[in-house]
Amino acid sequence: MLALSLSVSVAAAEGFLIVVQQDTEVITLTREEAANLFLGLGSTHSRLIPFDRSEQPLRERFYREIIGRSAASVRAHWAKQVFTGRGRPPARISKTDVTQVLNDKPGAVTYVAIDQLPAHSRVLLSTEQGEQE
Repeated sequence: MLALSLSVSVAAAEGFLIVVQQDTEVITLTREEAANLFLGLGSTHSRLIPFDRSEQPLRERFYREIIGRSAASVRAHWAKQVFTGRGRPPARISKTDVTQVLNDKPGAVTYVAIDQLPAHSRVLLSTEQGEQE
């Protein structure tokens, strides 16, 4: 019983929240919209500006769980986008920069571990609640 509750706690701690500033007009994102946004593949939410995270383990889990690709595949995707002039990858920010970026840049969107919701932010997608449609 203890092992089961421990594994549930670990799984919850590994979830993600995709967050924006509290006043942002966008209300929700689906996993597909989030993946497209962070891959620069166009989005129905053109006012959102994605910011990737500099922490490698968090970033790699996000790519795998939300985008459905490995970190190497995402790097290859962005290399092709840059080479063909179709876009640049999102800027990377650290854990300590999340709140400032969300507050200073209207439309900024990033992801955090499920237990690290920044102050004055709003959740667009939580892997705990599944995909929102």
